[in-house]
Amino acid sequence: MSPASQLRFLRNVFRAFMVHNGFETAKSLTYTSLFEVVPLLTLPARPPN
Repeated sequence: MSPASQLRFLRNVFRAFMVHNGFETAKSLTYTSLFEVVPLLTLPARPPN
């Protein structure tokens, strides 16, 4: 790939990221992931029989 086509590709990726509210989506996914993972970490380990 030529440098010009790589730059064009990166520009298109960045534009799509911004058009689709990429930062807002990333923030909400991070928030949701924390709510899913924290309860799993707080469950006590079962003692072996």
